Amino acid sequence: MDLTIILWIIVGGGIFFALPPTVHFFMFWGVFHRKRPLYLDQDDTKGTPYYPYREEIKSNIEKAKSIPCEMVHITTRDGLKLSGRYYDSHASKTVICIHGFQSNAYNNFSLALVRFLERQYNVLLVDQRAHGKSKGHFTTGGVLEQYDLCQWVDMEAQKEQIESIYLYGISMGATTAGLASDKITVGKVKAIVMEAGFTSFADETAWNVRFVFSRNAILRAIKFYAKLFLKIDISTPAAASLAQTKIPVLFLHGDVDESVPLSFTMTNYHACASQKELMVVSGAHHTLCWLVGGDEVGERIFRFIEDLDTHKRQ
Repeated sequence: MDLTIILWIIVGGGIFFALPPTVHFFMFWGVFHRKRPLYLDQDDTKGTPYYPYREEIKSNIEKAKSIPCEMVHITTRDGLKLSGRYYDSHASKTVICIHGFQSNAYNNFSLALVRFLERQYNVLLVDQRAHGKSKGHFTTGGVLEQYDLCQWVDMEAQKEQIESIYLYGISMGATTAGLASDKITVGKVKAIVMEAGFTSFADETAWNVRFVFSRNAILRAIKFYAKLFLKIDISTPAAASLAQTKIPVLFLHGDVDESVPLSFTMTNYHACASQKELMVVSGAHHTLCWLVGGDEVGERIFRFIEDLDTHKRQ
């Protein structure tokens, strides 16, 4: 056999066997490594569910960015410096807002920020690890972020004037809160709002590659690399934590959410052992429950947490 043909067989065969692991590794890198988010007030959102609401979103973000705040920080258990924006209303109640995957607090919480401040709440907008001004090269889909959230809670709870703390997570932020729900022992935490949370990062990844050829192989590889490099199990279910929590939870989800299916919230809702409520917002795409649902959603959130805080619920 000609030497050239032999070399092509060797090289081609090497590429054939090396290609899938290489592709899978770069898919892992693309999923978990820090990257620039879509800025809803700056970038072109045409073709996304946000486009019909672009002017209102831009206005909300512009208003939120104009409100003075203090930058605050924590250092995680694995040594990362995380940042947050603290809006001090000199109140006894604080809401901690936890944004979603490859997003930021202004994208997810500009409308909520204004509404909470109008109701005289302190607000803490956190930047999750590997997002915004927080350090870190990799996100972990809520697995390590849950412990970061516990530290944010501890920081706020140490303030003597703070009597009540509420957690409001959207998308991965909701999953972060759900995973942390059985680990938060601070009595000042009165309620959690989980909007469009997924059941686990593995489930969310599987959902997003459901139409991709060899999706099972891709998911196995991503799980493997996550364990190898990040020392995490992305199959860790939020439902297991919610089944042990004593903190009341309000679940929100849009009925036309294509990024995180409503079934994920239903799984978390049914697993939750604490006092709970469910609100499905008609016509709301991913992360848009409050914007689309308007005052009805806002009042439902305030009624849920304020009734709890004033012991109106039995």
